[in-house]
Amino acid sequence: MLIGACKPNANLAQGNKAMKGHIRKRGKSSWAVVIFLGRDAGGKQHRRWHAVRGTRRDAQRELARLMNEINTGAPTLSPLT
Repeated sequence: MLIGACKPNANLAQGNKAMKGHIRKRGKSSWAVVIFLGRDAGGKQHRRWHAVRGTRRDAQRELARLMNEINTGAPTLSPLT
């Protein structure tokens, strides 16, 4: 296996798209969780931002929770408008 190569995602092998997201530091103890929702017909990117107060680990947990909800079909986020 090549260095830096990653395992194929089982969801992608089944034709499902994986959601993308990241976290970003905002202040001393606050983080922004950013979820990429996709592009509209005009090509504009849509994202949802969530503020998390606490540690980086808290933000990572929130990102995982939000992405899990989206990938399992129970999203709490509004669809693209």
